[in-house]
Amino acid sequence: MPPKLPTEILERIIDESHHNLRALIDCSIANRVFVARSRVHLFRKITFLPPLTSTGSIYPTGPTRCDRFAELLISNPDLASHVQELDIVEGGHPGLIIFWISQSTSLLPILRRLSNLQSFALRYGHPSEWSDVLREALSICMHLPSVDSVELSGLNVESEGELFPIFSGVERTLRYLRISNLLLPSPSSVIVSSQHLPLQVDTLNVTFHRGSDMERSFINLMLASPPLISMGALRHLRLTVYHNDLHMIGQWLHKCADSLEEVELIITST
Repeated sequence: MPPKLPTEILERIIDESHHNLRALIDCSIANRVFVARSRVHLFRKITFLPPLTSTGSIYPTGPTRCDRFAELLISNPDLASHVQELDIVEGGHPGLIIFWISQSTSLLPILRRLSNLQSFALRYGHPSEWSDVLREALSICMHLPSVDSVELSGLNVESEGELFPIFSGVERTLRYLRISNLLLPSPSSVIVSSQHLPLQVDTLNVTFHRGSDMERSFINLMLASPPLISMGALRHLRLTVYHNDLHMIGQWLHKCADSLEEVELIITST
């Protein structure tokens, strides 16, 4: 017999268990009254990990987690609206590198359906394989109106100019952007379209552990005209650099001096 408690009370009980995955699963299968509210929390955060493989191939040989979620959306299309956080992981497991994004036919259709996505992270345990799918995935997520937090880690970008179409024309200010271990070509001048609209960011967290060349390449993107990111609108900056290059640090601070309210500087030799 269905419980007699008001729906609002039942939903509040489920909400209080939002961090308890086992409890949410039990609720979703215990009674259909609990299904809808349980799904709100069960699908709030989705992570696409690289698949396991025993063939030694660097590409998937079977369905990925992304593929299986796409199949689930076919029979349950409303689940897409519950996803608020998305983590995409590529690289692989110890001793094994799997590049699945470039081969995926399901990732882009999924991303286009995540109308309530707020946080997007792309993480690599190994430098990424740059591809058309990856480029389009980044562009879709950056331009979703609901996204306000982005983390990009381990991107191996073919050319500095590749980032401008991805970052350009975002019609809102990102609350938080974290960029770490970005792999760029050797420092050079960047030719940018005059129609590029710099990305507006409130808090920028940048980390480099691969030497001064990567830092200089990224600085070039900030010094381009127009720049990749509008440093004049930045309020909070957290900068982790590889070594004590005061000139480079000075360039960062000079670019955002007019708007900066808080700065955290970390200098590392590892």
